[in-house]
Amino acid sequence: DTGSDRIYLSSSSISPTETLTTAALFFVLVNDSYALVSTAADYTTGLTEGGTLLVSPSTGVTVTITLTTTNVAIGKRYSVKKANATNGTVKVVTQSGSIEGTRLADGIQTNVPYQGWDVQFDGTNWHIIGHI
Repeated sequence: DTGSDRIYLSSSSISPTETLTTAALFFVLVNDSYALVSTAADYTTGLTEGGTLLVSPSTGVTVTITLTTTNVAIGKRYSVKKANATNGTVKVVTQSGSIEGTRLADGIQTNVPYQGWDVQFDGTNWHIIGHI
């Protein structure tokens, strides 16, 4: 957009190691695509990019989401959300490392309808960077 102080970029047009220099005040990423997965069963992430996981456990069931750490780029993000109002539980664990210092087997969990987390990978551990 040459008529303003913003530059619009598709995230696919910028490599992870590329440096962009400009006098523009704002960078706005558009056309950013993320995978969307809906599941009612245990699931291990293997998405090539960050994504949203909508988890709908049946009443009395715990659905476990395992965040991979193998070949995961630093900065990868996932949103994990309990997507229904049942009495089921969503539990998020990681292959290695921790989630906010929580041990692997314990993970984080909720049975609150429509609650969830945004998590991001630092190369070793996953961090909660937001709540849904």
